[in-house]
Amino acid sequence: MLKKLFNSDLGYYIYTGLVIVAGLASLIFFYFMVTGFNIGVYAANTTVGSVYIGGLDESEAEQKIRNGISSWLEDDEVPYQIGYQGYYYTFDRELFTFDVDATMATIREGRTVPLQVNYSPGALNTVEFEILQEPFMENLQDVFDFEAVIEDVLTEAEMLRDFSRMELSNYFIDEALAFETLNEVVMPYPAGVNPSLLHAKLSEQFDGATYNLNAREVFSVQESFNETYTSSELNTLGSILLKLVTPTNMVIIQRHYNPQIDYNRYTVEDFPYYGYNVRVNRNVDYDFTFENINEQTYDIEFFEVDEETLGARLVGPPFLDTIKVDEAKTVFPLTTETTSNPDEVRPGKEGVAIILKRTITPIDGSPADTYDIVFEYYPPISAIELNN
Repeated sequence: MLKKLFNSDLGYYIYTGLVIVAGLASLIFFYFMVTGFNIGVYAANTTVGSVYIGGLDESEAEQKIRNGISSWLEDDEVPYQIGYQGYYYTFDRELFTFDVDATMATIREGRTVPLQVNYSPGALNTVEFEILQEPFMENLQDVFDFEAVIEDVLTEAEMLRDFSRMELSNYFIDEALAFETLNEVVMPYPAGVNPSLLHAKLSEQFDGATYNLNAREVFSVQESFNETYTSSELNTLGSILLKLVTPTNMVIIQRHYNPQIDYNRYTVEDFPYYGYNVRVNRNVDYDFTFENINEQTYDIEFFEVDEETLGARLVGPPFLDTIKVDEAKTVFPLTTETTSNPDEVRPGKEGVAIILKRTITPIDGSPADTYDIVFEYYPPISAIELNN
C-alpha cells in the first residue's frame, strides 16, 4: 500500500512538500544560529551624536551615550567659542542640558542622529549676559542675531563635536549697521594718466567702482585689475591702495617702488608719494599685494575728487584694536662735485629715507606690537659745479 502511495502522484507531492519544509526549517535554523545573538541590538552604523552604538542593546547603548557625554564635558581641550576680530568668548559646556531619554526615542537603525540638547532659560540668560560683557561686544549689542548664534552652538553640541569656533561677523542682522568709513585718502594722478578714463574703467569692471574685499583675501593689483589698465594706472591704484590700508591691520605681502622723484613736477619737499610709492609692471612681475587677515569683508570705493586727484575709501566694521602709523624721515645731504665742462653743471638734490611704523594696541591689554611696514630710499643727487 505504502509502495503504491509513494509511486503515485500524491506520494510524489507529499514527498516533495516534506523536502521543501525540511529545507525551510534548515534555513530558519541556520539563520537563527548566525543572527540570533543580534536580536534586540542596534544595527551596524547606528550612531548618536559621535557615539557609535551598533551591536549594543538599548540599555548598553544608553549607558555608552551617557558616558560619551560625560567624557566630552570633562575634556578641557574641547573649545566652543564665538568671537570677533580675534577675540573670543568660550562657552561653558556644562550649561548644556542633554536629554538622553528623548534622544533614545529618536534613534534610527543604521543612521546617525543628533543628541537632544538645549539651554535652560536660566543658563541662556547667563550666556547672553556673559557675551554682552565681552570687550569686543561694546558696540555690537544690537547688530547681531543672538538666537542664531545659540542655535548653531547647540547644533554643534548635538554631535559632540570636539571643536567649534564661530565668527560674530556671520551673524550681523544687517551688515550695513556695522559698516562705516574707516579711512578715506586721496592721491594725485601722475603724468600720463587720464582721470576720467581710469574712473570709467573702474566703474565698468566693478559695480559702482567698488571692490568687495573678502575675508582672508589676498589682494593683488595685477590679478584684480584687468588687462585694460596701463602700468601708470596700476601704479596709481597701487599707491592709493597702499595709503588706504596702511592704518589697518592688513598685511603687506609684496611691494615695489620707484626710488626716483620726478623733479619736473615735484621737489624733495612736496613729493606726494613718500611712504606710498608703488610700482606695478606685468612684464617683470612687479605687483602690490596685501592680505585682509580679518574674518570680515570690506568695501574699497574709488571716486573722483577732481581732474587731478583720485580718491578711495575703506568701508567696513571698525577695528577693535587701536592702530597708529608713524613716519620716520631721514634726510641725506647732497654732495658736491666739480667739472671743467659747463654742460655737466647741475644742481644737487638731498636724499630721503622713509620708514612707516605701524603700532597695534590690543583692547585686551596685551602689549602693543610695533613693526615696520614701508621703507623707501631716494638717494641724493650730487651737485656738479665748475672748477674755479
